[in-house]
Amino acid sequence: MPPNVKWAFSKFTLEPTFALANPGEKYQVNDVVVMGQDLPWRRLLFAGREGNKWFIHYERGGRMRGYYVLVFTVNQQGTAQFMWGRGGDKGAKDLEQLREMVAAGQFSNQEHIW
Repeated sequence: MPPNVKWAFSKFTLEPTFALANPGEKYQVNDVVVMGQDLPWRRLLFAGREGNKWFIHYERGGRMRGYYVLVFTVNQQGTAQFMWGRGGDKGAKDLEQLREMVAAGQFSNQEHIW
């Protein structure tokens, strides 16, 4: 994931820096924070790009635990901007399943803590 997309993700999720655990790594699953463990609140499931659009599919821990898809566009100047996002109760295991879930409306546009 390029730095401009990471920056846009951080800005959109209101984090001071990019904080997204890699798939399978530890992250802050619930809202009980253990002293001495500086874990990110989000963990990447998978991400990708097509043309000038990047998507990030991740899970977020804490009280508002859930799964999210965010899409960013990158303009010709290289600036990444939020384009679309939705949240849901389940995550996808692969791109095909994610497409099916989005098409079936399994991710809502309700206000979420991204």
